[in-house]
Amino acid sequence: MANKFRARLVNLLGYGEKVTKRKDGGWTRDKYHLKLGTHSAMIKQHKGALDVRSNHVRGRQVNSSTVTVTDVSSLEEGIAIVDDLCWLLSLATQSSVMAYEYSLGRQKKWHPVHGVYNSWRPPFHSSIGKLSDFVEQAWPNYQRLKGNRPLSAFIHMLDASDLSGGLLELKIATSIQCLESIKTYFALAEGSRLGIREDRSGRFLDSSGKEISFEQLLKLTLQDVGMTLPSSFTRIKRLRNALVHRGFIREVDAVTKYIFGTLQLGAMHTAMFEVMEDTQDLLREYMLRLLGYKGDYWSYSKSGMGHRSIT
Repeated sequence: MANKFRARLVNLLGYGEKVTKRKDGGWTRDKYHLKLGTHSAMIKQHKGALDVRSNHVRGRQVNSSTVTVTDVSSLEEGIAIVDDLCWLLSLATQSSVMAYEYSLGRQKKWHPVHGVYNSWRPPFHSSIGKLSDFVEQAWPNYQRLKGNRPLSAFIHMLDASDLSGGLLELKIATSIQCLESIKTYFALAEGSRLGIREDRSGRFLDSSGKEISFEQLLKLTLQDVGMTLPSSFTRIKRLRNALVHRGFIREVDAVTKYIFGTLQLGAMHTAMFEVMEDTQDLLREYMLRLLGYKGDYWSYSKSGMGHRSIT
């Protein structure tokens, strides 16, 4: 017999999309209603997770929500549904949304989690794009692709690349590593139809046996979802190569002028961060397109001041 499955979540902060009416005539916008394939889900935000200043809790783990899923036949099925939901919520909010307690009837399971709230420049917040629209649109493709693409690992890495604090060089390197991941797992999943194969050393070869470059393979990866390499790609690639081989660069290094051209004194940090912004924009659009989302979303580089659309 199917029962309602419940799980408790961390790090999904802010108001919901639907209203809970109170007996005194008041109301609180504290719920999300979601259709996940054949299942319906309702997320209820805890009172303490509603009106929160992000800068007061960023970098901390915050108990935030309870999710209820209908027509779940086993604890294992419910866990799988909620964990997939949490990965999509993590991508949508740019925070590590995780479930730590699950229950179905008298059955319960609990485990510790270590994710933190971030949500500095998330794809969906305020008036642009609805979180529920994204989750419902992305759900079918996530279910279809998760078997041959490590989507959850990629989302985890993408979230980690944006965490506050730490060296800018490490954040850029992690962002660019995400580019490496999307082209690699595109080649592994879809390469056979393009005549691409992996040799025993991990290189990708075309039908003539010639190694395919990072740029060539990334171009094919983006083309598969209707994208092209951005005009800033040369700068992204040059900074990638420098950080891989050097770890960091200095303003006085010859390679710095090769990457950025002539910079004013003290401008290198801004130039490097712009590369990270361009990389994050590229990764964000790719993932939204891969998961089948159509609609508006916030651009990373515009910091909540400009949005883009996928039609």
